[in-house]
Amino acid sequence: MSEFLGLEGNPEWFAIEFSGGSYTSIVSFTPAVLTTTTNDNYNGAINGNSVRWTCPTSFPSNGSPEFCNDVTITTNGQIGQITVFYHDTYEPPVKK
Repeated sequence: MSEFLGLEGNPEWFAIEFSGGSYTSIVSFTPAVLTTTTNDNYNGAINGNSVRWTCPTSFPSNGSPEFCNDVTITTNGQIGQITVFYHDTYEPPVKK
């Protein structure tokens, strides 16, 4: 994945989930912290079959969901499907 340009609303967290193909696990990812265009930081961690970035506060403080970060995720095996999930406090998690 070369570029991640944003989400709807101001999510508390979002995740990129992998499945299918010959995929078995996530090996690594960078960057560990994604920063929005208004300087909200989202801390990343491997969470099962996904990489999940979470804002450390209940609401992103600066009100921007825009990211201009390159993301690199290395997996064992070829991925068959990539799904992006995100969650904000106003509705249940959304699958995109």
